[in-house]
Amino acid sequence: FWEQTNKVKKLLAVTNPQVTKREIGVGTSETKRLLLQSTINLSCGGQDRVNWNKWLAGLLDSCGNIMLSKKYVYGNIEIKLPFKDHECLETIKTKYGGSVKVSRTSTRYRLKHHEGLKKLLEDINGHIRVPVRVKQVNAVCEKNKIEIKQPDKELSFDSAWISGFFDGVGTIVINQTRLENKKQLVITFNQKNMQLLLMLQRIFRGKLYINTNKQSGKYKYALYFTMKEEILQLAEYFKTYPSRSDKHKRILLIEQYFEMQLLMNSIMDNQLVEKLWKTFMIRWEYQEIDEVHSGEILKQKSGTIL
Repeated sequence: FWEQTNKVKKLLAVTNPQVTKREIGVGTSETKRLLLQSTINLSCGGQDRVNWNKWLAGLLDSCGNIMLSKKYVYGNIEIKLPFKDHECLETIKTKYGGSVKVSRTSTRYRLKHHEGLKKLLEDINGHIRVPVRVKQVNAVCEKNKIEIKQPDKELSFDSAWISGFFDGVGTIVINQTRLENKKQLVITFNQKNMQLLLMLQRIFRGKLYINTNKQSGKYKYALYFTMKEEILQLAEYFKTYPSRSDKHKRILLIEQYFEMQLLMNSIMDNQLVEKLWKTFMIRWEYQEIDEVHSGEILKQKSGTIL
């Protein structure tokens, strides 16, 4: 009994949010605090530099666009993410320049000046994998007289590209059914290119599903992870190659989620179980914190809202 009580107290303490409304500010937000924990020193070299380059390539592969046009003869790069990933794109802006614009639902990064564009291209060169994006990068590299490099044929567990790719197309959610009161942690990679998901499946397993759009007839694929062992393996991967998007807040709670499940299954008091779960979900959703932080950013960026 006392051992169980101590576990409950420990989990309640861990799941209690560390930042309240009064403490929230754009410069001291929980989002920024957590992001800084997983952001490398961009001025350093060695393996950290390689990991950054691969992560950025994965992000561009998933939700970026690299274009040549009459207006931008040397190229133009755009990355679009949900609003909550504002700090992630600001980090990229700090390294390469460019601009970040925010709306109430999304954040867009754009880079068009030649010096920053060339630096970014050199960093991602040889790490891009999505066929459409490979063609774009090759065309822009050729225009900027940069020697084109090819990526490794196979992905491996030791590649930060996966983390960047997940930041763009991945999801991490808890599905709940009211009728049976079941809870299921699910991690998903969504992509039109099945070959990339097959590479990920060879590394992390998971189940591959095909979704067909009846109107267009086009296919879209999804790699799902629901098994505890597979999800914990992904959690271990992210410890070495951290997510830099808002999703990393939930990734940090994966192990705690499974501890919570074990504890709740051993408790007979339904009210205590409900209290534990509600406290955990406050941490999982960050609803109160994110609402305040969103308002502060929109006020600060009022001149650049889309």
